[in-house]
Amino acid sequence: MRIAVIGSGSVGWGLARSWSTLGHSVVVGSRSPDSERVVSLANEIGNGVSASGLADSAQSADVIVLAVPCSATEDSIVALGDLSHGVIIDATNPFVGGLNLEL
Repeated sequence: MRIAVIGSGSVGWGLARSWSTLGHSVVVGSRSPDSERVVSLANEIGNGVSASGLADSAQSADVIVLAVPCSATEDSIVALGDLSHGVIIDATNPFVGGLNLEL
């Protein structure tokens, strides 16, 4: 299965690592896919995990996972474009600084 994990934070990379070890094709969608940090993490995980821009990452995915901060959800969804072709899993995080909600 082709999975697009949208978000290059700790949740996104953790999910990418886990699913790639199970044999899934995983691309991490990021606003800065060519940054040294993102490239380094993709290389560290291996297993064919790659990084791409937001819109490109989701276009051929069977499953799209939103793993972004709550405040970035709307901008991320707009940047992804048409999502009618895949299943969407929402793993956004509304918590900041412990158990304080970011609304």
